[in-house]
Amino acid sequence: MQQNTEQQKNDVFEIDLGRIIQIFLQTAKRLWLPMLLVVALFVATVVSVQQIGYKPSYKAYCTFSVHVVNKATLSDTHSIYAVYYDQDLAEQLDATFSYLINSDFLTDDIREYLGEETVDGSIKASSIEGSNIFMMTTYSSTPEKAGALLDAVMTVYYDAARYVVGEMNIQMIEDPVVSETPYNKPDWKKGALVGAGIGLVLSACAIVAYAMLRRTVLNPSDLEKYLNMPCFGVIPLLQTKRILADDPAAVSTSHEQGSFRESIRGIARKLEHAMRKNGAKVILVTSTAPGEGKSALSQNLAESFAHWGKNVVLLDGDLRRPSLYRRYGYKQEHMPLESALFGKTPMDAVLRKRNDNLILVLNSVPAEKPTVIADSSEMKAMIASFASQADVVIIDTPPCGQLSDAALYQQYADGIVYVVQQDRIAVRQIVDAAESLYDSENKLLGYVINGARQVSQGYGKYGYGKYSYGKYGGYGKYGYGKYSVYSEPEQTGIISER
Repeated sequence: MQQNTEQQKNDVFEIDLGRIIQIFLQTAKRLWLPMLLVVALFVATVVSVQQIGYKPSYKAYCTFSVHVVNKATLSDTHSIYAVYYDQDLAEQLDATFSYLINSDFLTDDIREYLGEETVDGSIKASSIEGSNIFMMTTYSSTPEKAGALLDAVMTVYYDAARYVVGEMNIQMIEDPVVSETPYNKPDWKKGALVGAGIGLVLSACAIVAYAMLRRTVLNPSDLEKYLNMPCFGVIPLLQTKRILADDPAAVSTSHEQGSFRESIRGIARKLEHAMRKNGAKVILVTSTAPGEGKSALSQNLAESFAHWGKNVVLLDGDLRRPSLYRRYGYKQEHMPLESALFGKTPMDAVLRKRNDNLILVLNSVPAEKPTVIADSSEMKAMIASFASQADVVIIDTPPCGQLSDAALYQQYADGIVYVVQQDRIAVRQIVDAAESLYDSENKLLGYVINGARQVSQGYGKYGYGKYSYGKYGGYGKYGYGKYSVYSEPEQTGIISER
């Protein structure tokens, strides 16, 4: 693996469309409320801009026809028969219509007619193609100004048009109409739809960018090509009700318990097979970062092996933040592993037997120099003694991505199980952390994906199973004799850590 590390790290940034879609859908489902808030924000913004920038405008309009007089054939230009529609002249007038309306001399005439220095409004002219029928429309800030502007335009337009087409008559088809309500009322519904569309598009773009940049573990295949080890299994996210804020015990149904036990059994069977294949007895369980579920997995693997009749020792190797004593309900007891290790306290103080096949080595006192203790000859001798007497020794260690403790413990281990929480830690960080566990040989047996929200097997909710407690015999020079057995209620658990 080390030979291809750089290439593997570069491969992390390859674009996988299926993966992007999967992350997009999961993220959108998880962040639907923030997305809704973003949409609402843009709706409010667009509608507010509409309201702030809104200026009411009123319009006045009329429809009329233009008749051009042919002086060459008629001497009486006011005769009804002297007025006729000439196609060519009508097209000429149509072509010059807009020019006349926007010309400076027409604007000057309108200002002079209104007696104002500026024209408050705008003028729009249109015509029916191929005819001599025209429509004049004016717009202004009040109905009165729109009507006055239309009257001024119709008055001065006649004189301006004469310079282009000659003598003509204007016949009103529809008398001037002045609107009493603004014609440009904001379309609040359209504005809201535009704002919602902008919010959705921006939210979607942000999630797509997030999905493209996020390189975490979603499926077993996401990590198998970067680390030379198989995936032992996927543990789905367990939704349960906490009993106490500081207690990992939780309430779940019998169906959840059965489903969870099945997933743990599958992982334990694969680990057992890997241990036989590699001749491994001492197993180290670690992860990249805190809270990925390594302690809970260590607990369940130990209980599974013990349930199958194997002699198991479960050691809490986290000397900085020990947690197994709480998981097993020994919160009120003083169990100083450091003192017991160096002979200052009897070893019995840290040993608890859970049933005929399971012994716990617990610690409730954080050590002052954890790395020194982990690398000590006393720790080596204790683990070697456990290994000589037990079938399986499981060491729950601190995360290897932040601390060197796990790398120190791996010198005593025959195999390593790596816990990866789904969609949390970047693949590059996982690869870098896993490399810290390499010495002269590759001890990584496999990894477990924990807290999966979606898995192909369609897992439901899960809970811990019930295990009986009994007596356990002594081991080696540490002389495990009779230990107090604490009767506890049936426990359920959750594969997660604080």
